[in-house]
Amino acid sequence: MVGVFVLSNILSYGPTIACSFIQLYNQPMTDTLTNPHDKLFRDTFYELRAARDFLHHYLPSELSTLLNLDTLEISKDSFIDPALQEHFSDVLYHVSLTNGEPLDVYILFEHKSYPDKWVARQLLRYMDKIWTQQEQQEKPLTYLRPVLPLVIYHGQRGWTIDRQFQGLFSPDLPSALRPYLPDFRYWLLDLSDYPDEKITGWVILQARLLLLKYVWAKDFGVQFERIVRLLFELPNQETALQHLETLLRYAVSTAEHASEEDLHTIIIDLFEKEGDEIMPTIAERWVKQGEEIGFAKGQQKIREAEQKAKQNEQKARQNEQRARQNEQRAWDLAFKHIRQTLVIRFDTTLDQYDKRLKKLKLSAMEYLSDRTFELPTLAEFEAALTKLETPPPDEETSTSDETNATKKM
Repeated sequence: MVGVFVLSNILSYGPTIACSFIQLYNQPMTDTLTNPHDKLFRDTFYELRAARDFLHHYLPSELSTLLNLDTLEISKDSFIDPALQEHFSDVLYHVSLTNGEPLDVYILFEHKSYPDKWVARQLLRYMDKIWTQQEQQEKPLTYLRPVLPLVIYHGQRGWTIDRQFQGLFSPDLPSALRPYLPDFRYWLLDLSDYPDEKITGWVILQARLLLLKYVWAKDFGVQFERIVRLLFELPNQETALQHLETLLRYAVSTAEHASEEDLHTIIIDLFEKEGDEIMPTIAERWVKQGEEIGFAKGQQKIREAEQKAKQNEQKARQNEQRARQNEQRAWDLAFKHIRQTLVIRFDTTLDQYDKRLKKLKLSAMEYLSDRTFELPTLAEFEAALTKLETPPPDEETSTSDETNATKKM
């Protein structure tokens, strides 16, 4: 469970968000995506405003001017194979053209955090599934809708892979064959070398694109502070905190050059320096709620410690009882063995020895059980028993000293 340290400390600043964060980080994830990069990407581009702003600000003008972004709608369908759901995150929109023609265009968003030579083949599979669904929904099918494939990349090095599908074939392929092979080109945004000043649009879109860009950076802490500051521009304070949750979740689970303690310090410093100016109405509520949460956590830890101590005590009693039972079973076995051996060897029940034997400890009984095989006469058995009944001299002295000490007291 990532981020517990950061969230339990940082978010002591906010009652509403602190409570929701604590609940969030103590419940299982329901999203099928296990890759945090893919999850941030999907969370971002499932927001209609983020997708619309992205298409407006980042697509080449010859493309963006063709699209009537007021008609942009998310498609509920996913075209990922169920077995691959935890590895890929397609996001699909459809939009009308600005020329008024009754023609919709599918826009397929795909994300990569590492160079993937086969992304064009992956996109082609998605496109074929989109067209298969169109065929099922539109009868009779007249034309296939165009699909515009977009790839957003933020790996540690620049993208050098050919964006043409035919780049997957051998460069030695005879040119006469190429016209008969499938081909298309995907549009790519390579954040690894994209200038910061060109990252524009909705502030949430800016923050998340910058986060994707700098997640591998050695100065991630510095960049993260700058990214969080963007959230201060949001007019709604509670909304800003919800987006801070998303940034923290991603940063804690992916950043290689910033520890949880580093992120904690960054957020605390930001709110201590600028919290009164930025969020004056809830700053005090955050601190108070944080103290209450901290006290409640302390009480819970005390209860947990007490419960654990009781469990350990109960376990110790059970172990002690089990040891006594095992010792009693061993004593009974030795007692039974002595009686049986004496009956066989001396042809007597020897009940007169029972009371004397029952006063012996387990170690003495086990010794006597072994000796019973070797002793030739009953008289020697009686002598061995008498010897075991008599405590050693040092034990007698110790017992005598204890008795004298008791009398003096």
